[in-house]
Amino acid sequence: MAQWTLENIGLNEAAKDIFRMDADYGVPELVGSILNILFTILGLVFLGLMVYGGMLWLLSEGEEKKVNKARGFIFHSILGLILVLSAFAITSFVVQQLTQQTIVAPAAP
Repeated sequence: MAQWTLENIGLNEAAKDIFRMDADYGVPELVGSILNILFTILGLVFLGLMVYGGMLWLLSEGEEKKVNKARGFIFHSILGLILVLSAFAITSFVVQQLTQQTIVAPAAP
């Protein structure tokens, strides 16, 4: 039986550049990688809450109180997704502007 290793299932190749630190990889790239991981986790939380709300609605058997609870989960998870996407857009814009303003281009010869 084959032994499961990171090399066998391809996780090393998939994650090789996440926390790479060399001359071309500085603080902005590290912060960007961390934010991408954070927003991915928040997206998965949204997906889980949507599935949970859907299951609550499906299993509510028409009881108004349970249906309202399920609608609340779905509404609040969509609201959370909107907030996360807004935070992602603002963060991306700010990081891009800071990177463009702080990196000095070499002088033309």
